[in-house]
Amino acid sequence: MQTLYNSPGVICWSLFDEGQGQFDSVRLSERLKRLDPTRLVDHASGWLDQRAGDFKSVHVYSGGRIRVSKDGRVFAVTKLDGFSCPAEDGEAASGKVRGRLRAEPGKLAEAIGSLYDRRVFPAKELGMSVCIYSQLTDTSEDSNGLISFDRTRVKADIGLMRQMNEALKGETI
Repeated sequence: MQTLYNSPGVICWSLFDEGQGQFDSVRLSERLKRLDPTRLVDHASGWLDQRAGDFKSVHVYSGGRIRVSKDGRVFAVTKLDGFSCPAEDGEAASGKVRGRLRAEPGKLAEAIGSLYDRRVFPAKELGMSVCIYSQLTDTSEDSNGLISFDRTRVKADIGLMRQMNEALKGETI
């Protein structure tokens, strides 16, 4: 926090990811909020919610519908499982093919659109306010990014992604 306090790119502090090392979350999130009252706090990103922090954060992996819960806080899917998809040139160096969701090169945006139609848009209608697709770029461990590991290729059709984002704008219930 001391290093990044004035960075406009930081919109939220997250204390723990998926329960890893999680302890004393409520007290620590309150302290974090006192240290920086200008930003949101995600006290337990994805798991082990203790009704602290500024929103309810869940991670959603392959499966059925997104179960939107209402406890007085904003409901946020802070990680929506992405599609393993190699770059169009077939380069495999951009990470392993893991998970159940897979897309063919050149078809990533269409696969994401289908996922949004089945899961994200219905969850928005039920009150979901935030949904973060995982992930922006491939990593050395995963090939589920919208952009290749070396950042030279956009793997998802930009126009289709823009249409989906436009369709998500607006108020939730």
